[in-house]
Amino acid sequence: MYADRFPQPRLVIFLLAVVWALSCVGWAHAQAIDPQGRLVRAVRFEGLNGTPEQLVQNTVRTAAGQPYDSETIRQDIVRLTFLGRFNTVEAKIEDNGDGSINVVFEVLEQPTLLSVQFKGQTLFDEDELKTQVLLQAGDPVDRSLIDRGALAIERAYADKGYFATSVKFDEQLLKDNRELVYTITEGPRVRISELRYEGNQIYDQDTLDSRVRSEERFWPFISGFMDRTKLDIDVSELRKYYQDRGYLNAKVGRRIDLSDKQNRAIVTFEIEEGQQYTVRQIKVRFTKDGAPTTDQLMSEEQLRYVLGRGLVEGSVYSDERLERSREDVRLWYGELGFINTVIKINRVFDPDQPVVDVVVEIEEGTGPTIVGDVIIIGLTRTDQKVLLRRVRGLEPGRPVRLGGLEQTRDLVKESIWFTKGTITPLGSPEDPVRDFLIEASEKNTGTFSIGAGVDSDLGLFGAISVTQRNFDATDWPESFDEFLAQKSFIGGGQTFNVTLAPGTQNSTYAISLSEPYLFESDYFFDIGLSSVQSVREDFDEGRSTLNTGIGRRLGDIWTGTARVRLEQVDISDIESDAPLDVFAVSGGNTLASVGFTLLRSTTDSNILPSRGKRISLGVDQFGLLTGDYDFTRLNAGYDQFWTLDEDFLGRKNILSLKIDSSYIPQDNSEVPLFERLYAGGRNFRGFGFRGVGPRGIRADTLALGDDPVGGRFLFVTRLQYEQPLYDEIVRWAVFTDQGTVSDEFGFDEWRASVGFGFRFKIDFLGQAPIAIDFGIPLLKEETDETQLISFSVDLPFN
Repeated sequence: MYADRFPQPRLVIFLLAVVWALSCVGWAHAQAIDPQGRLVRAVRFEGLNGTPEQLVQNTVRTAAGQPYDSETIRQDIVRLTFLGRFNTVEAKIEDNGDGSINVVFEVLEQPTLLSVQFKGQTLFDEDELKTQVLLQAGDPVDRSLIDRGALAIERAYADKGYFATSVKFDEQLLKDNRELVYTITEGPRVRISELRYEGNQIYDQDTLDSRVRSEERFWPFISGFMDRTKLDIDVSELRKYYQDRGYLNAKVGRRIDLSDKQNRAIVTFEIEEGQQYTVRQIKVRFTKDGAPTTDQLMSEEQLRYVLGRGLVEGSVYSDERLERSREDVRLWYGELGFINTVIKINRVFDPDQPVVDVVVEIEEGTGPTIVGDVIIIGLTRTDQKVLLRRVRGLEPGRPVRLGGLEQTRDLVKESIWFTKGTITPLGSPEDPVRDFLIEASEKNTGTFSIGAGVDSDLGLFGAISVTQRNFDATDWPESFDEFLAQKSFIGGGQTFNVTLAPGTQNSTYAISLSEPYLFESDYFFDIGLSSVQSVREDFDEGRSTLNTGIGRRLGDIWTGTARVRLEQVDISDIESDAPLDVFAVSGGNTLASVGFTLLRSTTDSNILPSRGKRISLGVDQFGLLTGDYDFTRLNAGYDQFWTLDEDFLGRKNILSLKIDSSYIPQDNSEVPLFERLYAGGRNFRGFGFRGVGPRGIRADTLALGDDPVGGRFLFVTRLQYEQPLYDEIVRWAVFTDQGTVSDEFGFDEWRASVGFGFRFKIDFLGQAPIAIDFGIPLLKEETDETQLISFSVDLPFN
């Protein structure tokens, strides 16, 4: 609305400046003085009040000691005018009588602003609005810049969905007091009532809806607020979706139709799909020093096979498929040590039909490249061996593996010790042997925290925890000062932890040490001591445990672990109505078990996996060494993760399936209730802690009671879909948990629940400290205990 009032302000100023400059030059001639070429002795400025003289001196090109030039004077007047500080600029000449002259620039300054203020805003604070306008106190009054500021504020509001926002300023206040006050009328925020698509023939609305981030209002779950920036991203995502599927000429626009009250809108994406392009022909040629060659490592048939994951003759063409083929070829050569291979893929489009000819040119280069030395820099606390354990594809004396280098970057980045690892080959690409430089940045691996937590399964608890994830048990201090300065017991990549966590229902005191590379081998080792006091339904349980294990990595996917557990379990304070199974284990109980677990994992992360699977098989044998009980427990687990979608910021929609199963072949009479199988709470949402499974016979009435006594067979599945709500800080999930716990092997007593939940990832609270789920049982047994909310919250004080 302001642009109509001043359609081209800069052009008007420029024309006026030129006219004024010409008139001033003409004025000099009217004085009967011909200054052209005469020496300029001095340059002065008159009329400056609020404008710094140094500013105008730096603006003009006319200078003392230089000959007078009328064209330069004209340009100086234009430059001074464009400062936006003066209403008029004149150039006058003073004759000094000795052949020299003085040049005097007389200016009439514009009034300056005393203040810039805003009224009526609630969405933005004053500092944010000041970034939208181009004026501040002390600047000249420039009506064009004032109008542009108003438009910029309106655009900022429109980007947030406030399309009815209007911005005005007080004309009289500006004229009388030189105060600029923007008055903002925000109006209602627009919600999307409907998303529509026009022109789509190939893909239906459900398919296209899955590609956009804007959402229709669905009370109370989806607010549906319009965000113009998000709409622009949606347009780009839809266009990319079509182009990745061969519709290279697809065009996508958007139209917003506001309601009469301007608080709701129908958003229509206007689509021109165009024709789908296919690959007509793939031509392959190998070159050496720019000339064709038949002396190559890979045959044409092999190359076409490697290309096939992306480009195949007759298949749909897209740039994304082309880049996938290029990357596959690069990795194929890179695995053989040819890291300097040049891959050129050119496209030739037929002007008459939607087909593409693809020309692939390969210059293999010299190779393979042999690894020389691996040089590490950037480590100040950590031993180099800790980083070298994460290195793949860089074995001195052997060809470099390109895929290994990329795996190394991922392993280093994901590790608990380092934030990044850049790998740079040294020397010339033609060198047969090259050294490699690894630059790493260290994380802070030591933490001391005092805090509290609440868990739907374990109750309220406090915690004091000391953890060092880069511990070195062999690095003893040479002095007490070195110990206080934290220059000892560090750098070996071990994990040491001490935890003191007293609670209302569960108290834990533990100390542990783990060594991931025992004697720099593929073996790993851990040992821990713990004391846990738990308040159960009708009794108290105390466990004192020594737990130790040794395992071996079998490559990067398989691991095998053997574990020994020695435990003293004390059952006390038994209530009279407790189950008979509790009285059967009253007092002290000694447990000893030997277990073995085989694990295969291909997940992309050990912390927050989004792809891959984990499969585990295990057996625990009790009584083999010593102890009061002799029985066997078989365990199996299966986890799989799928990334269903990922946006341009890397935020992922993840589907996960988790299956846990255990079976004890012996009768319950041979297995103490504290080692039987339980489900409910965090591991079976919708049911209470240990709320799923068999109930015991009351000791006082010999009737079936309400207290759980565990079972011999457990099978629990958890299918969950997670999607980000706000960056990666808040995610929401929907799930179904299903399974059973029973005395016999079988699936007759099947339970099922559905629900939704939220995940809050806040860095200073840890990796995943807060999880809240709401579960509703659909199938349950009469004796099961249900629970709507399950949660886990850890709150460190420092």
